[in-house]
Amino acid sequence: MSTNLSCDFLIIGSGAAGGVLAATLSEHTTKSIILVEKGGYYTKSFFNQKELPMAKALYTEGGQRASLDSGIPIRGGGCVGGGTTVNVALCFDPIPRVWEGWKRDYGLTGFSFGEANDYGVPGLSMSKCLQNVRQRCSIGTPSDDLVNDNNRLFNEGCQKLGIGSQKFELNMKGCIGCGFCALGCSYDAKQGTMITYIADALKRGATTAR
Repeated sequence: MSTNLSCDFLIIGSGAAGGVLAATLSEHTTKSIILVEKGGYYTKSFFNQKELPMAKALYTEGGQRASLDSGIPIRGGGCVGGGTTVNVALCFDPIPRVWEGWKRDYGLTGFSFGEANDYGVPGLSMSKCLQNVRQRCSIGTPSDDLVNDNNRLFNEGCQKLGIGSQKFELNMKGCIGCGFCALGCSYDAKQGTMITYIADALKRGATTAR
């Protein structure tokens, strides 16, 4: 059964890009917004930490997507929140020299890492946007007491071998260290778009469609 929907803005995909875009637009306009996601909508009560059923439900093509030669598995999120629902919460800042390289080699424009007015918007820059994302997603380096046993043992092994190691920044709040991040967070500790930006967009009147 088909349904006709109309809107001013149609956003396809609810992952790291689509979710943030929906929330940002809903904050700055009263125009109608529809966020479309082909995958299912699952909340923390659904995530049972069992690999096979979670992979089938949450990953694109049931977790079996791969490169054309099948040499590289591609674990893309196929649910609301996209990759932010099934990733392991690692967060990396954009690298300015890489973006400058894209600008030089491919003509990419419209971004600045310092104080700027990108696209004519006062104060808009990559740095400002990054600051907002880091705050909304609670990105930071976990304290030592939040490192779970497998990562603690890994770090101890590196130290004994004389290999350097470091903690990465994560988009976590209230993490208990269960280690099942890639199967959806049963505790809403991982601050993916489903419980942050998409929730913001819905509160401001955006709608979703499947």
